[in-house]
Amino acid sequence: MTETPDCHERLAEMCSVLAEGNVECPDVRTALCDLAFATAAHFGAEETVRILSTAEASLSARGGKHANELDAIYGICLLAGEVLHDAGQWGESRRWLEKAVCANASGAEAFHDLAINAIAMGDSDSAIRALENEIAVAPGNYYAYTLLASLYEKSAMTKEPNGLSEHCSSAIQGTCGPCIHSSFITASDIPTQTFRCSATA
Repeated sequence: MTETPDCHERLAEMCSVLAEGNVECPDVRTALCDLAFATAAHFGAEETVRILSTAEASLSARGGKHANELDAIYGICLLAGEVLHDAGQWGESRRWLEKAVCANASGAEAFHDLAINAIAMGDSDSAIRALENEIAVAPGNYYAYTLLASLYEKSAMTKEPNGLSEHCSSAIQGTCGPCIHSSFITASDIPTQTFRCSATA
């Protein structure tokens, strides 16, 4: 994590460049992540999101006509949601994460973050929907399968998680590999502060 005292200024400069439509980095979230969390640590989540929102607003005003602009909007909204979630501002975090989904409906990271956010808010139904969407767009995240199965079990739901691979389905039923039922990740195991640059992928 970047701890330089000029993190605020550097974040503002990078967002200013993005606001002008100069989107060359393929992964804006990764490019801004260290600076954003450092700024949040030194100046607060609200100030960090204020800076991020200037770039998002400018890019959105341009209409997101190009794929790289939409990707940048997605990355900025995702990062803003993560910063706010980490600060315990879960309601506002959800709003930004939902904006990220609007920018990129196939973004697995946003759905995963929404699930963790919903769990923190005690909203299991929304967490389940978010994980189902994550699995639909990115079926390779085994952690999402186990977490979703845990939420189904906690909610006393009888249906099998949508889109489970044969391997994961049989593992959940305890017929292959380690029995996941014996070591489910439950909602109470999810910390309220989970987001850092490598926390979602």
